[in-house]
Amino acid sequence: MKDFFHSFYAQYRAEVIDQLEFLFHITLEPFSLLSGGKYLRSLLFFSANPQNETTIRTAFLIELIHATSLVHDDIVDESSLRRGKPTLFRKLGVPKATAIGYYLLSYLQQQLLLQSPLFYQACFH
Repeated sequence: MKDFFHSFYAQYRAEVIDQLEFLFHITLEPFSLLSGGKYLRSLLFFSANPQNETTIRTAFLIELIHATSLVHDDIVDESSLRRGKPTLFRKLGVPKATAIGYYLLSYLQQQLLLQSPLFYQACFH
């Protein structure tokens, strides 16, 4: 199941990176924000719900929301590396990394609301 989820995650990660590069006029090589991890939150959600397209997309969004929170965490902690790769703010500076973090959080919450309204309400209201 993790291999399947990883391939799905990689596909959507590429779409998110393309969107960020376009909106912020930057070039992002693979960086720590979207470089993976254990996928614990998303795998737990995936295993506890019907295994369909909505569940897969919601699990992906849950993982990305968590990853996005790490952008600001790295700024506050002044971390140079995450998962062995340079942190976003070390590569782009605090202002751009902060803007990207806020943009991603709002974008992902919007996508979660559209994808899974009941889950969104349970988490954010």
